[in-house]
Amino acid sequence: MAKDFVYESEKTWMRAVRADRKLLAKVPECFCTLKFQKLILNADWRSIRYIKNPCPEIQYHAIEKNPLAIKYIDVQDEGVVRAVLKQDWKYLKFVKDENLLKQFINDDADLIKFVKKPSEELQVCAVHKQPEDIKYISNPTTRVQLYVVGKNPKLIQYIKKPEAGVQMVAFRQDKSCANLIDNPCPEIESYALHEKIIQENTMSKEKFDDYFKQLQNSMLKQKKSL
Repeated sequence: MAKDFVYESEKTWMRAVRADRKLLAKVPECFCTLKFQKLILNADWRSIRYIKNPCPEIQYHAIEKNPLAIKYIDVQDEGVVRAVLKQDWKYLKFVKDENLLKQFINDDADLIKFVKKPSEELQVCAVHKQPEDIKYISNPTTRVQLYVVGKNPKLIQYIKKPEAGVQMVAFRQDKSCANLIDNPCPEIESYALHEKIIQENTMSKEKFDDYFKQLQNSMLKQKKSL
């Protein structure tokens, strides 16, 4: 359809684009003026997605219509990004410039909660400032997990399904962490069970040790057979 309009007027292209927004990406540069783009955005701000590398003026025009327009801009102007974030930090998940994201995280580590799938670099940046902010990271890398439990082993409670090696690092620093892990590895699970049985029984720890060793070996053999 676009070929029928290549050598036509701006008015003809305007009619075509209004009928099919996707044609905006094919409008010749001589017709796709700022005025042309703004008229299209006035009708539908989502059309920003069909404008290749929109200039800052057009980006501002789009977010004035709806700040969510930032989601559809690939090369985002920093001023435009900051203008959007002044309205609501939730739009941070649509920011695509890694360096800009790092600036925001350095200023306020809690903002990591708004970053969708943060890179390891951003994760590290956040937990170096505030280790407890690992609770805002859904899938922290091994490096990040180890750093956090190294700072405070009890923070393992904020890591969903921590790796076995990470669990052991936390456990060796503070055995009470055994009760803070939602998917304990066999060694930690056995320890937690041991402590529970000791607390629930009247026999002394010393007398119970021999019995528990047998129970522990039995549990580990059972897990291996599953």
